[in-house]
Amino acid sequence: IESCYVLKDAAAAALYGMRGANGVILITTKRGTSNGLNVKVDYSFGVSTQFRSPDFANAYTYANTLNTALGGDGLSARYNTHELDAFRTGIYPYDYPDVDWWDETLNKTGFTHNLKMAFSGGSEKFRFYTVVDYYRDRSMLKKNTEDTRYDTTPTDTRLTVRTNLDVNVTKSTYLKLGIAGKMKELRGTRYGRNAIFSNIYGTPAAAFPIRYENGIFGGSSVYGDKNPVALLKHYGHIRNVYGSLLADLSIRQELDMLTKGLAVEAAISFDNIGGMYETSSKGYRYMNTGASIADDGTLVTTPTIWGTDSETLGHSQPFENLLFRSNFQVKADYNRTFGKHRIGG
Repeated sequence: IESCYVLKDAAAAALYGMRGANGVILITTKRGTSNGLNVKVDYSFGVSTQFRSPDFANAYTYANTLNTALGGDGLSARYNTHELDAFRTGIYPYDYPDVDWWDETLNKTGFTHNLKMAFSGGSEKFRFYTVVDYYRDRSMLKKNTEDTRYDTTPTDTRLTVRTNLDVNVTKSTYLKLGIAGKMKELRGTRYGRNAIFSNIYGTPAAAFPIRYENGIFGGSSVYGDKNPVALLKHYGHIRNVYGSLLADLSIRQELDMLTKGLAVEAAISFDNIGGMYETSSKGYRYMNTGASIADDGTLVTTPTIWGTDSETLGHSQPFENLLFRSNFQVKADYNRTFGKHRIGG
């Protein structure tokens, strides 16, 4: 940005008609110069870490505390002594699991890249200014590495390109062209990168394993298919893309041959703004062994399986929004100085 002005009075905003009724913010972007090529490159790299992560109760603590809470309400304990020992010792990791859902769904670090390049220069008749800004953020959530049909890598990628051109067509004719393009892509799990955290926080370590020995995801009649790892990696993906192309062209003709200080100018602008989202969806089986340990220490299971494994992916790719907007202006201005006096309009 070269300069920024706020036009508040009626005379200054009159050029913009009804759209200027509440004032106008006039932003002027940088233009090229005629002093040769100038290149500026800036790159930054960032590492994100967990400043403070929650301390979740392990399976034994959860089970023991649940028994205490039930006892305080005059209810029977949920887990007997053998089951509490199974959580503590890990002897039955599938039937009495101890899952740290936070560590299973988040990496220790995330990464950010930001590259900026600016080019300016030109000659007396032709000048240009171009800036390219690339940004990519990779969050700490883990990605799917098993199903290659879709990508759940949680990323925020942005690319901005602006080019301003100034051309002296003749000694009295001046042309200006500005083009700005922006592209933004958000990618991640179809379940939602923010929604996944409610399941991480709401699923106890003792609820079910990530997967059972047969490869089926863990779940239950209480928590349904809301297995945090399955939702993050095997629920499908979503990819939101937002783009805009803003272009403006103006040509100014000085009319000193008629009278000094007189000029006319025509300008046209075009905005193209849109967004679309791409999703893939899939289902998966989940199960629970319904395990219990009898008083004599015998493990008893009554497995139940829900859902189906999708053989094909569901897919959609609709437009989210699309906007076309154009503006055309023609104006004449007169500015001249006579000794100590100046007249303009």
